Amino acid sequence: MDWLAILVAGTSGALAAAIATLLAGTRKERRAPYAIVTVICFFLINAFFNQAITPRIRSWQVDRQLRELSFYREFAEVEPQTYEKIRVIASDAVMKGEGANMIAGRISPLVAGIIPKYVGTASDQSVIEFIDVASRAVEELRGNQSDACYYFLFPHEEGATNAASYLKEKTSQQMLEAMTNVVHSAVHSPQQLPNAAKAQGLLITVVDRLRKNYGNDLLVLQQKPRDQAGRRKVCAITISLYKNVEDLPRSDAGLLLRYLLANKESSQTTP
Repeated sequence: MDWLAILVAGTSGALAAAIATLLAGTRKERRAPYAIVTVICFFLINAFFNQAITPRIRSWQVDRQLRELSFYREFAEVEPQTYEKIRVIASDAVMKGEGANMIAGRISPLVAGIIPKYVGTASDQSVIEFIDVASRAVEELRGNQSDACYYFLFPHEEGATNAASYLKEKTSQQMLEAMTNVVHSAVHSPQQLPNAAKAQGLLITVVDRLRKNYGNDLLVLQQKPRDQAGRRKVCAITISLYKNVEDLPRSDAGLLLRYLLANKESSQTTP
């Protein structure tokens, strides 16, 4: 139930009645003018509230609700411009009556575009945990008959759907917590960017393992897949890639994951 809309309508009605009383009086013979004035004033006042007041109240409510989540509270501090875009999108979605999953789906491309900025200097532990949650999310989305898992990995690709809206609420919450830890560690206790030479050496080992399992299918990562079968193959290979990375010693896994996620050239294989 939209209590704000009910409150606005009630307030509009009360003000309209008060104005009608002042202008037309309440005597029996003035009932018709009183009713007309009340109706006109109600629609005018209600329209004013809905155009000038209600959007500001809803915007304030959305901002308060977002800041109750540690990720968006942290985000508002370090990425104020992006946070403002998120707040506007969320406010618009709330006005349209969209659910939490739909709102998350609309916001996720913005968030996905910012995380690589921080992951390079984030703690190894936070990045490993983030990939662990992301991999489980992709596994979850692979059960969907649509291309949700693929567009979860590539939210900025043309034709992408709101893949995040298909995630379970618990998974979405875990994703937010994992991203919070990545951003927090990068801002408050940053480490040096990963050594590219060492990361590339580790990557060769991981790719060799993938090649044994997928052979020439790995070529699908170097071009946009043409059909659903190709997109599902990208999902499967990506999950295998990160599982192989996580099998490395923890310090090596953290270094390689930070390199992959922060390196724009490797964006074809990163969520």
